[in-house]
Amino acid sequence: MKRILSIIAAGALAVLALSCNKDEKAVLKPADVTAPVLGEVSVGANVVVKYTPAVFTMSFNEMMPVYHTLGMVSVNDEACDVTLSAAKDDGAALTLKGKALTDALLLRGFEIGETVKLEVVVRASIQDPSKGVTNGYVDSADKAEINWTLKEEKQGGIPTHDGVRVYIIDETGWPAIALYMWGDVNDFGGGWPGKAVDGEFGDWKYFEYGNDIFGLAQHLIFNNNGGGTQLADYDITFESGVADYWLKVTADGVEEADAPAGDIYGDWEETNEWGAIGSIASTGNSWNADEPMLTNGTWFVARNIELTTADEFKFRKDAGWTVNFGGDCAAIGTEFAVTQDGPNIKVPADGTYDLLLNPSAAVAKIVVAGENPGI
Repeated sequence: MKRILSIIAAGALAVLALSCNKDEKAVLKPADVTAPVLGEVSVGANVVVKYTPAVFTMSFNEMMPVYHTLGMVSVNDEACDVTLSAAKDDGAALTLKGKALTDALLLRGFEIGETVKLEVVVRASIQDPSKGVTNGYVDSADKAEINWTLKEEKQGGIPTHDGVRVYIIDETGWPAIALYMWGDVNDFGGGWPGKAVDGEFGDWKYFEYGNDIFGLAQHLIFNNNGGGTQLADYDITFESGVADYWLKVTADGVEEADAPAGDIYGDWEETNEWGAIGSIASTGNSWNADEPMLTNGTWFVARNIELTTADEFKFRKDAGWTVNFGGDCAAIGTEFAVTQDGPNIKVPADGTYDLLLNPSAAVAKIVVAGENPGI
């Protein structure tokens, strides 16, 4: 017996459940739903929102999963209703990639360089947000106001940004890592245990700081997010205008690391001939947009695409389906055959990848973002 749950978050909540018996109705009382609670909000390269999950207690759907995402409810003080389905949920916090938020605002007519005032809520539904929440949702009572500046990242290269990023290769084996600073300014970036990771770039994690860090001599203490383990101080003076610092962090200490190699695709050209399209949570792609590609005339590449094993995609030509390629990727870094109308492509492990296609040879290759593809 199928039942359809419809939740409307406007005053009292009501649900109409349709069953094989059309006269049978189920009524959802407000007491049957505990709305999610919005917690701490941090804005850096990404937007991270901590929250307490919603609880749906209706007896007829108690086994159904509850999905959480972010809802954008106003833009520059004008009401709107946008489900930001690209927000990544770990059960306690939602992380919305800066690129996904910028793309959502570009679609609303804003331009790179503009600063936009937003109000966001935590949104809960029993529908997968990547497939739409047409049957309703419940929002947190509180809203978070944030200011977001639309920035353009270098295509596939080291991202441009304001202030400073401390990039690390994390080989500690800790379940979580934080960075505490003291020195010219104590508690810079927050009191103990310090700042959590703001984002990832390929294999690197990074901590992001504003322009007020320039010129400071600081002691860096990497620690197990306050879990009782910390490394000896690592001293850095943040030189004015130096945007990126690269470190290797192990359970034994910290050392300077080499920055990633130069842009492998630096002389490739933008193209609209081919694109990658699919169900890609990190970019908000739900078979509705082509991820842009570069080409050297033979190969085409879509860069820095974060994929999970649940995501899937295909390559298509000229933003249509007359010519499209799919196939089976058995291993990262290994070429595989693609065919017309072939199966949706999936990756064998979560990660951030460059997606390569050689349509003339009907082969594709998926490599870790920034790595030399060897083509």
